[in-house]
Amino acid sequence: MKILRHTNFSFLLLLCVVTLFSCTTAQLYTYDIRLERPTPSQNLQFENDTISISFAFNYDYIDFELYNKLDEAIKVNWKDLSVSIDGETQRVIPSNAYFVGFPGKEPSIMVAPRSKIKDIIRTSDKAGMWDSTSSIQKATLNTFPDRDYGIPSERRRIQALKGKKIIIYLPYYLKNVYYSKTFEFIIADIQAKYTPEISGPAS
Repeated sequence: MKILRHTNFSFLLLLCVVTLFSCTTAQLYTYDIRLERPTPSQNLQFENDTISISFAFNYDYIDFELYNKLDEAIKVNWKDLSVSIDGETQRVIPSNAYFVGFPGKEPSIMVAPRSKIKDIIRTSDKAGMWDSTSSIQKATLNTFPDRDYGIPSERRRIQALKGKKIIIYLPYYLKNVYYSKTFEFIIADIQAKYTPEISGPAS
C-alpha cells in the first residue's frame, strides 16, 4: 500500500512538473512589420495626391483603410488584387465574399469622392480550401500567428517568418483608367514573451 501511494504521489508530482513546464514555455509574439515600398513607413501608411492608405496586420488577415482624395469615385476590383507572402502568390478573399459572392464573382468596391472605406484582406493557398456546404472559399488561418502554445514546431515556424516579405498589389480604376500601386512590407523583427497562462491550443 505504501509503495502504491508513493507511486501515485510520484506520478502526480511528475504531472505537475510537466504541466508547469509546458505552461511556462508558451510564448506570445509581436511583429515589427515595416512598409518598404513605395515609400518607407514604420506606421504602414502611404499617401499621394490620389489616395491615402494604411495597413494593420493580424494573425489571419490584413486590415486596411483607404481614403479617396479626389472628386471622382475610385473603383477597386477584388479580382485584380494580389498578395504575395515570401514569394508565393496567395488567393485573395474579400471579407464580404462570405455573404454575397463566390470566388470569381467578387464584388467591386466603389470608394466615393472625398470618402474612406475600411475592409480586410484574407488570403488562402493556391489550391484553395472549400466549404462543401456553401461552395465559398475559406481563408487559411494563422498567416501571422501570435502564439506558439509551447509547441516547438510552431515556435520555429513563427521565428522563421523574420525577414519575410509581403507584397500587396493594389490596382484601381479612375474614370475607367487603370492605375496601380505596389506595397512591399518586411517582417523586420519578431519579439516573444513568456505567457504562463497559455498551456495549449484553444479548442
